[in-house]
Amino acid sequence: RGEMVSCAKLFFVGIPLLSIFIGILDRVVLQVEQPTDVASIKREGGEYITLKDGRIFEYFTSGPKDAKNTIVLIHGFVLTGRGFKILLDSQEKALKEKSIRYICPTLPGFGRSSAH
Repeated sequence: RGEMVSCAKLFFVGIPLLSIFIGILDRVVLQVEQPTDVASIKREGGEYITLKDGRIFEYFTSGPKDAKNTIVLIHGFVLTGRGFKILLDSQEKALKEKSIRYICPTLPGFGRSSAH
């Protein structure tokens, strides 16, 4: 029972706190650089789409490209898609075995995705 409580604390407290910390760190770093810097998106392992009106939409992926299942993870306030990628890249072997691909977009106005 004690182990179950510890796991629950890690899942419900530890992981969200880690995500918030990564998000805040992301925000501090990204305030220094240009939000739509395409070279930085690629350097950090991200991908992007240029929309018809010229805005940039940043996203990150993890898992095999030919996976049978795709899951889209949407970040909350202060976070970016990069925060999910950092966590999921450590699980690359499991994602491949389960044939799961994650797509983690960075919402407009966050990270290096252009604002509306």
